[in-house]
Amino acid sequence: RITRQSGAAQFDSFKNFPEEEDIWPLEIIFHNIAWYLGYEIAAGEGQGVFRYDRLDRLYQIKQYGLGEKRSPKQHQRARHHLQKLRSYSAGIFFGVDKQQQQNFLSLSHAQRLQKMLTLKLQFTESLFKFVSEGTQRFPLEQLKMTAPPGRSLHHKPELKKLFSLPQVNDSTHPYCMNVLLPAWSFDDVTLKAWVLGFGPGVKVIGPDFFRAKVRQEVHATLQLYYPSQASN
Repeated sequence: RITRQSGAAQFDSFKNFPEEEDIWPLEIIFHNIAWYLGYEIAAGEGQGVFRYDRLDRLYQIKQYGLGEKRSPKQHQRARHHLQKLRSYSAGIFFGVDKQQQQNFLSLSHAQRLQKMLTLKLQFTESLFKFVSEGTQRFPLEQLKMTAPPGRSLHHKPELKKLFSLPQVNDSTHPYCMNVLLPAWSFDDVTLKAWVLGFGPGVKVIGPDFFRAKVRQEVHATLQLYYPSQASN
């Protein structure tokens, strides 16, 4: 049984979970700036949900817990499911819906790709030169980009499939990136922060609901600094 440190940061999507939870711990990974515990919720409303949580926000309640055990085979199967969700996602957030996760895991690889949504971005040339070097940020098979300006791919034929998108007719943002992602990734705050971090160097083309989220963030920020302009 675990609980969270008093005053620890918590995203809105997790605030409906109880303060104490019985879990099956599965793995520990380092992600961005911290160590995370990957686990499966073992009881209650969230039973069966896979998620990661920062280790420094958690502590174990030793005197409580289910006291149950499961076989190494069951444990490895659950860990495989956790890693499978991570391998398709933009980060380590998989939503909070058990049925959504289970439905995704029940599909074949080809079916998963068909069910995913496409993040469509367009960049300025100067910014895209940097972005196109970050080929490890997303799952490679789910990623396509415009060929980087001035860079030869003849000695790397394996990259031709990746850099297969044409430039678009846009005088300022002609370079494209398309990424297939599960629906829950568009609720991942780190994905939104990554996009917003490019400022005016990027345009969000789709999906429409994600584009709307980014516009709302930009509008709210503008309102902080230029209230009269933001209200127009």
